[in-house]
Amino acid sequence: MSEKSRKQQRNSRKELLLEKQRQKNKRNLVNLLIIGLSTVAVIGGLIVAYHFTSPSTYQGQSPSPEATTPTPSESAASAPVSESEQTGQNQGSVPDKAIAENKDWDAVLHTSLGDLSITLLGSKAPQAVANFIDLSRNDWWSKNDAQCPRVTTENVYILQCGAPKGDQSGGPGYSFGPVENAPSDNIYKKGYIAMARSDSAFSNGSQFFIIYQDSNFPPGGGNAGYAVFAEIKGGLDNIENFAKEQKPANGDGKPSEVVKITGADIK
Repeated sequence: MSEKSRKQQRNSRKELLLEKQRQKNKRNLVNLLIIGLSTVAVIGGLIVAYHFTSPSTYQGQSPSPEATTPTPSESAASAPVSESEQTGQNQGSVPDKAIAENKDWDAVLHTSLGDLSITLLGSKAPQAVANFIDLSRNDWWSKNDAQCPRVTTENVYILQCGAPKGDQSGGPGYSFGPVENAPSDNIYKKGYIAMARSDSAFSNGSQFFIIYQDSNFPPGGGNAGYAVFAEIKGGLDNIENFAKEQKPANGDGKPSEVVKITGADIK
């Protein structure tokens, strides 16, 4: 074989090796692209899943203490609704509604933000008022370090209070219903105090909403609304001024400082 032929043969082998390397590089590039696209798809799916499953502040959850908006319901009780609550029954040792005497009462609600002069609407919400009177007479608020763990500043305007654990869960060890004196138009006026609850109309306990600005609440579970059991006659400016300073994420979250219910005097 001539030198020229050998040289041509060597060049052919080199070209063949180079072509094989080029094909291999193409396959590696395609594999990398497939892996990259798959990763992007997975991340995108996780982002979408988070968007639709994380608690957003206003998906329709208006001040129904639920949690989509600042709903009062969800805030009321994070624990699962018990069978007795679902069937519309009181659970535990609920105070006798006769305590309210079917009349209105003057009272002073003591908070770490200042005192609130209130009227308890025993003539319209006897069970909720009897509950509040009983808890107050037994100094339940201070004994259980009752706090206000939630404030909402968009669409619904509430300070949620009466939580013994300071985290929107917990209560006095019983639950009651039904919902009394709920506005038929779902408009909760500035100065109202309404019971917080979960999905059941029989899940009222110790937690309540102080409404510091007119709010349109969704009616909550069972379309029952929330029991308005008191009206604030003086001191609401303390709550309003505090709320103006709050900037919770999405307008619904923990206050910037611990707010407590320290007691109540019933007159």
